[in-house]
Amino acid sequence: MDNFLLVIIASLLSGLIGVIVTLMIQKKMAKKAEQMWLFKTLMSNRFIYGASYEKTRALNIIDVVFYNVKSVISAWETLYDSYSKKDTAASEIEDNTILLLEAMAKHLNYKHLNWNTIKKSYLPVGIINDMQNQTEQQQLQLDFTRELVNSGILRAFTQGIQNPPKPSKENDGKE
Repeated sequence: MDNFLLVIIASLLSGLIGVIVTLMIQKKMAKKAEQMWLFKTLMSNRFIYGASYEKTRALNIIDVVFYNVKSVISAWETLYDSYSKKDTAASEIEDNTILLLEAMAKHLNYKHLNWNTIKKSYLPVGIINDMQNQTEQQQLQLDFTRELVNSGILRAFTQGIQNPPKPSKENDGKE
């Protein structure tokens, strides 16, 4: 009877230990997957100047995804400070971005990724031209809107909508 009880307890404990170990491994893998997504997102957008939704989203979750990695958090704080200053040179932001990516790469065991490797990027002329065209189009739209506002046309139009002309007494709509 004692052996039977020991077998049952051992079976239950081994199953419980197996479940706990599996959950721990899955949690670690999920955390690593989040870190990899964030790293890849920042790597793929590292030299896209200006804000993009994807890059901004990735930057805003560094504190959560890498919360216990001091080197990454420190590099992120340095980059954040660069973004926060009013007249930061683009080269400072670029250098601090590379430092952040280096810290992430080291944590993720990408030993071959260093400053020189991360500094290289591929940005085809076609994409550069598209970005410039989009910027020019946005500037033209902004200039056009400003011209409408400054000329009073827009104000007159909106006032006409808010205060439509009243029908005259001579022609009150009845015939």
